[in-house]
Amino acid sequence: MTMSFKLNLNQTTPWTLLNLDTGQAVVGPYPPTSLTRNVASEIGTATSLGREHPIVQWLGGSTETIAFEATLYAETFLDRIEDKVEELFALARRDEALGRPPVVQFVYGTLTFRALVKELGGIKYGDLRPNGTYRRVDFAITLVRYEPLDMVATDPTAPEPSTRFHVVADGETWESMARDEYGEPMLGVKLRDL
Repeated sequence: MTMSFKLNLNQTTPWTLLNLDTGQAVVGPYPPTSLTRNVASEIGTATSLGREHPIVQWLGGSTETIAFEATLYAETFLDRIEDKVEELFALARRDEALGRPPVVQFVYGTLTFRALVKELGGIKYGDLRPNGTYRRVDFAITLVRYEPLDMVATDPTAPEPSTRFHVVADGETWESMARDEYGEPMLGVKLRDL
């Protein structure tokens, strides 16, 4: 089944990258160009003797991304576009206090996307103004959907997660973990393969 949809975006609305950790925002004065959203799945296939088509298995979700190009302009003589570029750089770099890059919220029209900045590049500086600062900067940015990982279940009635974690102790083997977890040491071979 093929599904298509069209985002009804207000072309006069600026885009915003809101730093959810600090509340600071970078607002683009003009709509982004080449706005692209990618959603995918990890699919495994295996051929089988006597089958014309391979066996297809969904393995899990894949990284959802949004990429776009944008331009920032210095609106007044006192504006330093370099400061806005530094704010964008800060969104792409690891924050020492957080131990990760900031989480951002991208908003453009009806599209809202919580993400981390994967890449900020293609930075092109425009003409210099009489005061030595730049009049405009063009750039490309790629955002990756951010979903926090909660290792502790907050709802005791919730089903067990599909991914399980185990801290290995000295002397443990795949077989001893399989025996303790599943009651069958021979499943250690399967654990090792996974």
